[in-house]
Amino acid sequence: MWLAQVGRERIEETIDPELSIDRALETYVKLGYDADWINQRLQTIRARKELTDQWKSHGVEQGKEFAILTDEVTRAWSGMSTRQYKNLKGLKKENLRDNMSTLEHILFYSYDDVYCIDFECIETDDGMIVEYLGDAKIVPEEYADYLRSLIK
Repeated sequence: MWLAQVGRERIEETIDPELSIDRALETYVKLGYDADWINQRLQTIRARKELTDQWKSHGVEQGKEFAILTDEVTRAWSGMSTRQYKNLKGLKKENLRDNMSTLEHILFYSYDDVYCIDFECIETDDGMIVEYLGDAKIVPEEYADYLRSLIK
């Protein structure tokens, strides 16, 4: 019965793909994420899609080549491979992007002008503050210099 229901749902999702988006949203809510986080995640899913579309247009093949490029982007802003970064965060099979903070998303998707999500940087006496989707964080100095270079 359960398998038949899942099969029916997937067939319905091929007819109306928006249903799969609704299912993903429901899953994020069940996992305890708030509306702001879910909206941010949807933006980063779109950013990832635009990034991988760009890679495809340059002849990069999905799979191992995407993993290599993702690894390079992660290493460029964090100094670690994607696997090392997942280990640092204590992740096993979970999606790294589902477990990134606002700042991590900004750094990943704005690196080297790959894709720049909309955020605001405010310089204060205490350092740089990044504001995104109503969330404001003081940025460590090593990231602040990088972000300054993006805004020039």
